[in-house]
Amino acid sequence: MSFPRDTESLLRQFLEVLGLAKADSPEEVMKRLAHLQRALAPEHEISLILNWLGKCRLVHRLAQEQLPLSSTDTYRVPDLLAVFDFEGRMVPTLIEVKTTSDSGGGPRLQGTLQIKPHQFRYADLVGLPLLVAWRNGSLWTLFEAKRAKLAVKNYRIDFNTALKENLLGLLAGDFAYRLLPGTAIRMAITKTSEPDPKTGGFDGVIRRVWFTNPAGDEVPSLPHLSSLFLIWDDDVIIEDVGGEVIQSFVIQETQGMDFASLTFGKVVHALADLAGKQVDWQRIVHDAGHLAHDVDRVRQLVTEGAKHGILEALFKQRPLTIPKFLSPIVRNSG
Repeated sequence: MSFPRDTESLLRQFLEVLGLAKADSPEEVMKRLAHLQRALAPEHEISLILNWLGKCRLVHRLAQEQLPLSSTDTYRVPDLLAVFDFEGRMVPTLIEVKTTSDSGGGPRLQGTLQIKPHQFRYADLVGLPLLVAWRNGSLWTLFEAKRAKLAVKNYRIDFNTALKENLLGLLAGDFAYRLLPGTAIRMAITKTSEPDPKTGGFDGVIRRVWFTNPAGDEVPSLPHLSSLFLIWDDDVIIEDVGGEVIQSFVIQETQGMDFASLTFGKVVHALADLAGKQVDWQRIVHDAGHLAHDVDRVRQLVTEGAKHGILEALFKQRPLTIPKFLSPIVRNSG
């Protein structure tokens, strides 16, 4: 009997856990499984983000088991191996995944992140650059571990420095963009009953849905364009034209922008909220029909949207320090 990929993955985790809890304590097994699923979620999330941005050609989790057992005193295996397509050259890297947040779940702006020297030694041993993917609240940064400074025993870096050294733009293809104010999604609803005299409510059928640019011109329905209206602030305008109601969701006049990497998480959470479910990052990894696997779609969306005056790319962040493993390529690319 064969199972879907996400089920097979869960079964493998279950086998790993069986030996950690007594056979007569299934509650402990279930608690451990729940803990493993929560602990793995950030690794799955950043893997999906890297995949979605379109420049990562391979990303997979690395097994954490080591022999001899004493080797953990010297080496620690990072969480992921990721290979990026950078200026036409495949760049393999190791990635350690870290998460922090304040008491409310937002970014922790004070303090530092800690990185063990064991992971530096492992990276040196296999000859690959070590990166750190840090989710602070809901904000992700990806930086070279060498940007951290050695303290007493471990290396430390603050979030402000991690943001300045962020490689998501240069290496993974992240970029800032905005949905132009005045862009709208409109729905024509045909009335099929008389309005209720008390509430004004009525039965209706959505006859047509279309998009318009800030000038009011109709534009094509681009893939995933409607998803952006889930995460960008809009004004709701209702026009009653007799037998029909036009309901419009119009992007507000703001100077806001978003990064493609942040858009991914926001859309995933918004869709889960609409379905009344929690985000299951592991299941998304194995769901080929999920938008997460529509690789580089956000860049294509912004490129197409710019032609119709509804979207514009703003900038791609470059790190303050170009890592040595990229600097020859960056110089050659001008």
